[in-house]
Amino acid sequence: MADVFNWQSSFVLYAIINTISLVGLLLFLPDIPIPNKKETGTNGTILKKKVLWMNLLLACFMIAAMYATYGYMADYLSNVSKMNGKQISILLFIFGITGVLGNQLAGKFLSKSIYTTTLFFIPALAVVHILLYTSGTQFLPIAVMVGVWGLIHTGGFIISNINVTSSAPENPEFINSIFTSCGNIAVTLGTTIGGFWISHFGVHQIIWSSILCLAISLLILILKKKIC
Repeated sequence: MADVFNWQSSFVLYAIINTISLVGLLLFLPDIPIPNKKETGTNGTILKKKVLWMNLLLACFMIAAMYATYGYMADYLSNVSKMNGKQISILLFIFGITGVLGNQLAGKFLSKSIYTTTLFFIPALAVVHILLYTSGTQFLPIAVMVGVWGLIHTGGFIISNINVTSSAPENPEFINSIFTSCGNIAVTLGTTIGGFWISHFGVHQIIWSSILCLAISLLILILKKKIC
């Protein structure tokens, strides 16, 4: 929209989509009664869990790794891959479509093993980033890799969420609110690291900021396995 018309038009489209979503929720989302349940733990007790803090730290660096590069995806494709606005828009659309499949696959594997799925996700996303770096200047390879990137990348949200929420299944509302805050912090951290990397090393090198965060995530995951 910004490339065809102007940047204001993209905000107008965003407002229209959100309005349609709101109407859809009002019309089709059923009332869900709150079940009567026996509280098995207080918020204070939950916050004392070591595994919760390890999983929050893990989720923070995983999401930061995702956004360190993704936050500047359009800039990367424009300056490194030399794509125009229309080409970038198409690739962003492909990224989103493959991301839907990625969510489904992540959910399927998480139902079998949370730890194994997380252990696979971290190096898989690292490999994708390295391939993005090596194929960045070639149009067709980078186009294919963006699709693969969406497939792997998007699963990171549900993997992070399940890691955190599994820490305190006795109070899902409270733990989900904590995860939301953790996610906001992680996005801020990731985009800040990515921006710092660009300003010091250039946009082509931004991939390595994500690799660094993923390496830290892997260390946290291994440490959590040993001490929790």
